[in-house]
Amino acid sequence: MGQANDRKAIVGVHGVIFEQPFERYFSKKRTLFHFREKLASDTRDNLIGTGTMAFHSSRIAFDYRSLPRGMADIGVAIAAKTAGVEMIAIARPAKWLKPIVIEGRDDRTLFDEFQDNDKEHTELLKRHGDWKL
Repeated sequence: MGQANDRKAIVGVHGVIFEQPFERYFSKKRTLFHFREKLASDTRDNLIGTGTMAFHSSRIAFDYRSLPRGMADIGVAIAAKTAGVEMIAIARPAKWLKPIVIEGRDDRTLFDEFQDNDKEHTELLKRHGDWKL
């Protein structure tokens, strides 16, 4: 990772490649590189989960308060696309990253919450054109 991307990419461990042509954010046709799973090689993605990402602030800057509420991943993906910054899911072994479990806290994911109601997510992404890699 490190110097290979020369600080010019957003990297992370939870990536998504959108279906083509793009129709729905939570499409069954999207490709998901889940943070718990092994990934044999770095993969260029449309979106990196904000909970697993790293980037150099000299390459891309945005005000976190400008991100759509409950859709930070999408907001960062749009900012990266607009700035021409690649998003890369990095190679790693299975279970290299583990979730933080907090007792008594709701552990539902955004997928759990919105998989059947992703209209707002989808419309926001469609406003930003073609998502081909």
